[in-house]
Amino acid sequence: MVHHFFRALFVFNWCCVTVSATSFNDNEFTRYVGRFDMSRDYPSADWSGSGITMFVNSSSSSSEVVDVTLTTKVGAVSGADVMLYFVGVLINCELLDIYEVSSMNNVIQFSFLTSAGTSVDEIHVMKLTEGAYSDSQGELALTDFNLSTNAQMITQQPSRNIPPTCRNPSNLNLLVIGDSLTAAYGVDGVDPCSYSAATQNFLHSYAYLTADALGAELTTLAWSGKGVVRNYGDPNPTSVNPLPTYYNRTLSPLSVDGVSANYWDPSRYMPDVVVVMLGSNDYSTSPNPSDEDFTSGLVDFLTLIATDYPTALLAAMCAPSNHGNQCVNIENATKITGSTYVSMNSSLYVYPNGCNGHPR
Repeated sequence: MVHHFFRALFVFNWCCVTVSATSFNDNEFTRYVGRFDMSRDYPSADWSGSGITMFVNSSSSSSEVVDVTLTTKVGAVSGADVMLYFVGVLINCELLDIYEVSSMNNVIQFSFLTSAGTSVDEIHVMKLTEGAYSDSQGELALTDFNLSTNAQMITQQPSRNIPPTCRNPSNLNLLVIGDSLTAAYGVDGVDPCSYSAATQNFLHSYAYLTADALGAELTTLAWSGKGVVRNYGDPNPTSVNPLPTYYNRTLSPLSVDGVSANYWDPSRYMPDVVVVMLGSNDYSTSPNPSDEDFTSGLVDFLTLIATDYPTALLAAMCAPSNHGNQCVNIENATKITGSTYVSMNSSLYVYPNGCNGHPR
């Protein structure tokens, strides 16, 4: 796949239809996939896999090339003028290309051929990197949308119905919670290599591939290095802010616009299936948490999730790259909570590994 690096901030002087920021964000046909902060001028998300879907209508009776310019918001989650992340642009659920977005390059430009005969095409912009890890920083937020030729973004009831989105033809909603294995840490690199935002690609994560195979909509909460009770490399057997700390956050950092403003109301997205795959960071370095601390931590987390989503199938999964009593304790926690235990077979991974030995 090709990464596009834009070296100037400009919009071509096309003869184009411009959708203003207000109509773009208020458009009832724009879909936000994942956890978005809708209280801002421009809805923002930073968890990997978050995305924005728009529909484009062409007035031409035959296929034609449409040029698109998307402008993103500059500024990282922390408020600093630093941003670097990658997005995938999918046209009718097929990947067009991958683009780098940064504080210096915040315009995405691409072209695609409209679908002859249907005149309605789906554009989906997906965040491929996580919110705050190493050089991967920033929120996905679109501030402007420009089209060339005879096409326009659908902002009101079209003469023909918009086809059902190809993102969720099965009406199945998934929520997957995990660490670097879920966030697709380094999957586009070939070991040995060090992690960088350019090597992370959520389209190659097991979570996305599973949801795509099932025709399901997916929300993901994944942060590299986080554990159930202990984060990677912590000198203590338990950590101050493991992954469950961030479970009810709209944007990943705890300090965004105050804790209350950043609270995620679980009723905003009702999953049919919730999968938790944590524990690798708890056990991959010393000192490991005690069996009691880890198991009780996972029991508390699964109980909280079950309270929020009482009708969902809840499962906890142990990765093949397990250590010590990781899998035993995960299975015990599922027995205590009445949830489902899943052991991932290593044959599901593709080798060679990604950066730092992370399986693909």
